[in-house]
Amino acid sequence: MSRQERLQDKLNAKLQAGEIDQEEYDALMKKFEDLDLLGTTVGRSKNYSYSGSKTMAGGEIAEPVKVSGRLKVTDSLVAPAFTVSGSAGIDGSLTVTGPTKISGSLTVEEEAKFGEPLKLSGKLKSKSLFLTGGGKISGKLEVDERIVSEESLKISGGVEATNIQSTGSVVLSGKLNLAEGLIAKEFVSKGGPGTIGGSIDAEKVEVAKRFRTGGDGITDDIDTSNLESIPELGKFIGEMVTKFIPKVMTSVMGQRDQGEPKILEVKGDVKGQELDISYTTVGGDIIGDNIIIGPGVTVSGTIKYVSTVTLPDDSDYRVEQISK
Repeated sequence: MSRQERLQDKLNAKLQAGEIDQEEYDALMKKFEDLDLLGTTVGRSKNYSYSGSKTMAGGEIAEPVKVSGRLKVTDSLVAPAFTVSGSAGIDGSLTVTGPTKISGSLTVEEEAKFGEPLKLSGKLKSKSLFLTGGGKISGKLEVDERIVSEESLKISGGVEATNIQSTGSVVLSGKLNLAEGLIAKEFVSKGGPGTIGGSIDAEKVEVAKRFRTGGDGITDDIDTSNLESIPELGKFIGEMVTKFIPKVMTSVMGQRDQGEPKILEVKGDVKGQELDISYTTVGGDIIGDNIIIGPGVTVSGTIKYVSTVTLPDDSDYRVEQISK
């Protein structure tokens, strides 16, 4: 063991024993790095697997980063892969060109960019988020500014952001809160709650369609890509039992208990080509080529359609046919 490794191990031991707190630890690590006593400059070592409490400088590295303990990065970081099952904080920005999996907690002070699909079952917080490969969000995502996705974004957990811009689809079965609006090729909400402070603008919009059509939802996507350990396998099996057994039973028994639908609040307009909307409060207009309005819809403005409109019986919406 080198002198640098012994010094860092002693600091970690003092932190774990409570002889120094995290603030003192970080200050000492910074001082030792400034004096070049630790030899931790990025690129000097190819071991970026952290199980204890570590601090590293930023920069561009060629090896994957794996965090099962606690990691603090003092500047921006570029890495080919990033896995967090513990806790990590990055003072600058984060760019990951390859796979990213977060089952623990990750905080990025500036923007976060991911080249491959993001798999988030833990918690991620960043200033802004760019997803070249889209992502699956089953945990909690907090973004101060915008989320930009070039591929499908599936949300079964909770997402808070200023707005979402996606050239792919946004599929919501969890909770979504946006201060502004959402732009996507397709927006599908399976009936989860949420608030969109601006407008929804997508070619196709479906909100709580299963409550209108009585679908049983048995064809939900099954994602097994995160199964890398026995605990994760056990959790997956438990979730599948909870998710599918009631659906199979209700299908066999001829029942269609969909539960209580949640209301999606859209403070602006809902605009698109094909719109199928239920259990939604719209503060502006609903504008589309072909529009289907199901139960539980409140519209403060006007329903404006180009070709067709289908409304519930005895509805009193303001309706207007418009030109393309």
